[in-house]
Amino acid sequence: MQKDLYTVAGDADMRSAGMLMQQHKIGSLLVMEAEKLVGIITDSDYVSLAINLLEQIDEAMPMEGDDFDSFDDADDFDSGDF
Repeated sequence: MQKDLYTVAGDADMRSAGMLMQQHKIGSLLVMEAEKLVGIITDSDYVSLAINLLEQIDEAMPMEGDDFDSFDDADDFDSGDF
């Protein structure tokens, strides 16, 4: 069990909370209001947010050739591009 926990205020924005998680390499933050636990933000919440934003971008600006199904095999994918 950890004694030193990272917390964020209930009115904190998602960007600053995410930056805190990244800076301290932690997977979750407790959300506090007036010394009371009101929620938890996890790294999977940010994955969900990223997926949602990417889907919104795709809907707003569909791009040709932006389909991973177009790769014939794994050799066509170069992870060094990221």
